[in-house]
Amino acid sequence: MDRTRFVRKKDLLVIGALLLLSLAAWGILRQGSGEPARAEILLDGTVAASVPLNRNQVFSIPQRPQVRLEVRDGRCAFIHSDCPDQICVNTGFIGTPGLTAACLPNRMVLRIAGDGGDAPDIVAH
Repeated sequence: MDRTRFVRKKDLLVIGALLLLSLAAWGILRQGSGEPARAEILLDGTVAASVPLNRNQVFSIPQRPQVRLEVRDGRCAFIHSDCPDQICVNTGFIGTPGLTAACLPNRMVLRIAGDGGDAPDIVAH
């Protein structure tokens, strides 16, 4: 009975090379555009403020001082609002580009932008 080896040295070399190539491609794609993520605060559909997510801070916009937001550890959240249902506050912190949170009674939207946040998830033909 002839026994052949299941994995040969050449197979291991090819697998190793493919693994290194895929890790390099992942690293390049992971870098994105280099634009740091930021929180955009929209009021009535218009950007009222744009805040970088790399600096921890608590802030509000002049048009809605009763609504406070916090940037912490690269994420942002509504932390106080005078709205009755508090859905915006209960949403918690978001930090992935493309995610949004809204305070509808105050007509405010928190949107995370940067590094592909404005790219569509799907394109239909």
